[in-house]
Amino acid sequence: MTSGFEDWQVPVNIVGQLLTELINRPKYGVPTTLFYGDTVSPNTMQNMGLISGKGQIYGGFVSWHSTGECKETGILLYLDGVLTANYSPLTLYNWSILRNGLFFIFLLHYDNTYKLFTIGFSFPISFETSVQVFIDTYDDQDHEVTMRLNYAVV
Repeated sequence: MTSGFEDWQVPVNIVGQLLTELINRPKYGVPTTLFYGDTVSPNTMQNMGLISGKGQIYGGFVSWHSTGECKETGILLYLDGVLTANYSPLTLYNWSILRNGLFFIFLLHYDNTYKLFTIGFSFPISFETSVQVFIDTYDDQDHEVTMRLNYAVV
């Protein structure tokens, strides 16, 4: 016969433990949005933003359209200097990465008729030193690009 508290009913006594602190929510600052909006030339890797410090991504998106074949344009996400995602809408579509939480990025909109694509950032994603986002255009036409990345740092 088992005895004691159920897992969800265990009382916490911070004084009676060896813990220096008990964190019950992220200790990050005020939510901020990193904006990017510009025309990106064909066959270009464009830096869309850098966040320095320790923090958490709360979500966001990158959206673009072009008159050319832009479904293979890729989004590169670097967390703490490490490339964690480098995928195009076509790849995300083929792999069915279509909702938050499956991967670092996911497909929000895929319209190859009007050449409009949107990739979302999953949440929460924590980082210790930095976040950097690039768009890598594979096309012979300009891309109209918009990015919104919601985050907070310590």
